[in-house]
Amino acid sequence: MRGIAIGIMIFVNYGGGGYWFFDHAVWFGLTVADLAMPWFMFMMGVSLTFSFNSMVKKVLRLSYNLVNPTFGTFPGVLQRFAICYAVVSPLQLAQQSTSLRWLVILGLEGLWLGLTFGMAEAGCPAGYLGPGGLHRDGQFRNCSGGADKGCLIYCREINQKAHIYGDSTSHPVFWHDEYWFGDLQAYDPEGILGSINSILIVFLGLQAGRIFNFYETFQQRAIRLSVWGTVLTAVGGALTGLNQFQEGSNIPIAKNLWTLSFVLVMAGWGFLLLLVLYILIDHKKVWDGAPFYFVGMNSILVYLLHEILEGQIPFCGDECGGFDSHAQKIGEHLA
Repeated sequence: MRGIAIGIMIFVNYGGGGYWFFDHAVWFGLTVADLAMPWFMFMMGVSLTFSFNSMVKKVLRLSYNLVNPTFGTFPGVLQRFAICYAVVSPLQLAQQSTSLRWLVILGLEGLWLGLTFGMAEAGCPAGYLGPGGLHRDGQFRNCSGGADKGCLIYCREINQKAHIYGDSTSHPVFWHDEYWFGDLQAYDPEGILGSINSILIVFLGLQAGRIFNFYETFQQRAIRLSVWGTVLTAVGGALTGLNQFQEGSNIPIAKNLWTLSFVLVMAGWGFLLLLVLYILIDHKKVWDGAPFYFVGMNSILVYLLHEILEGQIPFCGDECGGFDSHAQKIGEHLA
């Protein structure tokens, strides 16, 4: 499953054949491109259950190094991974303290809900989850992300502005006029509040891994994976009011904010996809997982190579004049 997430990410980064559904959602809603990172983080949790407890110290040390804001953006993708590892790894050590683990996670989610719907920045209403800019006719032009914006301001106080990511997917639509919106503060999709819900999806991945650790038969595992997946998807859908683009009294799906509904739906689909792969690969043995198996086993190497060799191997497509059809672009981006 980690290989599938990496494969989606690389295909999307290369252009996704030019199709809109292989590009990230502008703000609200969900596309194929939005599946990659949450599923990768879900598998981070799954893999933790198969690690020796002695490795936790190494994980914590790595987390500390990744959070160092000296280089790159802060917060950022690697820093979010580090935060999740730093919180969830010790929870894995608490083998006999199920109630303690859930108490920590529920406390974090209570914090997210309290800050998201209770904290109002100057000129921004409490509970606003929109992209700002031209959204709602520009009423909240400098309120991108609502409460997450306030947390981002704190990040700016302890870091240089250059370390803040400033190219949100909403900018081309809601912030396209530089004359009116050029002075506004950038929004970081890897903000602090979103990291809280990222911890949740890694923790839920941990629960999926524990199913394989504590239950031995196919039926025991399949039932639990399907129940977890169905319940999480249903709860996430209910939080949106069964309308992924709706905002207001519900919690809309917004990948930029990593809203609770987004994380629950992604985790639910993660359980269900894991079930499908378990049936096909381990139970029915009709597929060996290739080529995604090899990608997942060498995810860091594959990621680095795709960054280094983009536009070079096996051919250069757009850099050499471009392709004219989706079919040609899909061939290029898949290769």
